[in-house]
Amino acid sequence: HFDNFSCWQFGDEASAHKEGLKVMMEEIEFLSKEDLEEGHIQVSVFGGYTDERGDAAKNSMSLLSALHDTDRLVEIVHFCVGPFNTCKDKEGKNTAILIGIAMDLRSQIIFPASFPWNN
Repeated sequence: HFDNFSCWQFGDEASAHKEGLKVMMEEIEFLSKEDLEEGHIQVSVFGGYTDERGDAAKNSMSLLSALHDTDRLVEIVHFCVGPFNTCKDKEGKNTAILIGIAMDLRSQIIFPASFPWNN
């Protein structure tokens, strides 16, 4: 989970995305062991939307940049951000369609989810 506060406000060079991705990639490599040698890491990104200040766009671009800059080969499977994840709320303001997702590991079906720490 990457949010606006921790990721882009300190600039690209201090991006929490880069450090966070590094830690995640190391964990994936450790858990995958030799299986990772046969393939690459698949990545799905959900949640950024078209907000008035443009914070979500900055966050999404910072994350995309960090994914591009990683040494590990990654395949972006889903990138559901910006206008593709934006709808109007009751007051007519832009809001995210998806604020969280979960995946059934057996079927690999992705579905919307909400978590108490994300509200």
